[in-house]
Amino acid sequence: MNVDVKNYYNKIPKESLSRIAELESIIKSVVGDYELTMSYGVPTVLKDGRTILHFGAYKEFISIYPLGHVLIEKYGAELKDYKTSRGTIQFQNNQALPKEIINNIIKDCLKLSNQ
Repeated sequence: MNVDVKNYYNKIPKESLSRIAELESIIKSVVGDYELTMSYGVPTVLKDGRTILHFGAYKEFISIYPLGHVLIEKYGAELKDYKTSRGTIQFQNNQALPKEIINNIIKDCLKLSNQ
């Protein structure tokens, strides 16, 4: 893990630490080995030098930033219980992470990164 990512992790609110660990476990199950770097001020998942997705941790929620709004639109019905915007999906800390949805989004991010 590079220094910038370590610095980011050291500042993650304690309320979100276990959530980020859970998210990273999901990422690893889909992507396999990957590199974490910083981009746009948040951790960024790279596979073979290609950006897969970004994620962030905040006091009340964690977010994933898939590659563009296409996936947020694709999974709109399944994400109705979560706050979304054009490029962000927020998972409140008081909600269980929707592992299957996140898994599918990451798979689609991998496909998009290969195009």
